[in-house]
Amino acid sequence: MNTPDFSYSRGIARVGWDEPPVDLKFDLIRLERRTGEISAELTVKTGVNGSSRIVHRARLNLGSTRSQTEFTNHLARRHQGLDWSELLELAAYKVTEAYRQGPPALLLRDAVEPAVTGWALKPILIASDPVILFGDGGSLKSYTALAFALSLQSGLPLAGGLEPARKFRVAYCDFEWSDWPHKRRLRALCGRGELPEILYVPCQASGPLSHQAERLQGIFEEHRINFAVIDSVALACDGPPEEAASALGFFQALARLQVGSILIAHTNRDGAIDKPFGSAFWHNSARGTWYIRRVRAAGSTGVDVGLYQKKANDGALLEDGIGLHFEFSNGETSITSVDLKGAPSTEAATTAGRMVVLLKRGALTDDQIAGQLGVSASTVRVTLKRHQDRFLRLPGGEIGLVLQ
Repeated sequence: MNTPDFSYSRGIARVGWDEPPVDLKFDLIRLERRTGEISAELTVKTGVNGSSRIVHRARLNLGSTRSQTEFTNHLARRHQGLDWSELLELAAYKVTEAYRQGPPALLLRDAVEPAVTGWALKPILIASDPVILFGDGGSLKSYTALAFALSLQSGLPLAGGLEPARKFRVAYCDFEWSDWPHKRRLRALCGRGELPEILYVPCQASGPLSHQAERLQGIFEEHRINFAVIDSVALACDGPPEEAASALGFFQALARLQVGSILIAHTNRDGAIDKPFGSAFWHNSARGTWYIRRVRAAGSTGVDVGLYQKKANDGALLEDGIGLHFEFSNGETSITSVDLKGAPSTEAATTAGRMVVLLKRGALTDDQIAGQLGVSASTVRVTLKRHQDRFLRLPGGEIGLVLQ
């Protein structure tokens, strides 16, 4: 029996031998904190390539002699001629040690640059870290993210100056829609060309990301995925997205997938555009955040959108936004770069900014402001509270501007 090949990543361990041709896959690895016992779901295959077959699959207590004995007895009945006891004991030991040790400690000076690093789509997407794209409903967030996925998977430029660093294997994890609309959009973006092999993963009915991390680990490992779109994170949370615990739980689950990612998010009810959901936890946990909005209609078949950088992990923020023109014609969608000069400022898109413009004509009541802006009166009051340097409550109850 030769020395086995061993790998452990994305929560999945593999132990394999060339001679005899045996492959042991350990996933859904669990630690029972009360007893310290480690168990895993073990799939045993024999043979190579197309001739391989599953001999047995069951849950195994990795440190239990009795559990290993029962498992090897079952293997021996199904496939004779191998010392299953020795194979399983060695494999269980390797997996147990790897799980307990976790990533090895090292001197920082000895750190090695990973195979996937740097930019994925400069200056927006990072190859191995999460970036958030957030905006109001109808701002083409999902369409833009799909266009990013197309560019990364195919290795082709998205628009002028936006070119992927290399090809990626991309998964689109959909928590809120269905496959056919995305295929229709992908077909429109590709025209009559061949559709790229973007992996679509339906996540709508399987709970938040924290409940699906192990499922996605297996899918990503099988398809060698190294970049993912999460659409959208509000539905992938296991609580209200505005709460810190929701953001922290989401990013802990995301880290287990070991991929670069673009996360589709929204503004908060106040329409604040500095942070996703108005939350410092989302803003701080991502390596980059971008606010996206429609800046203007461009004729009867086109829309211009602007992407504005709100956080850069390394270096200064881009002062100007990135403009993209979506042209919808004859069932096809083309994307080109566009100059954002002359577009309304991002400030004009916020509730606070719109209130400033409105109140320059005179003080108004909460209900009057809400009616003219198309928001709720509670949103008006929250905006007043958050921007007391700009607005004040007058003696008569109306809201006015603070004199500068």
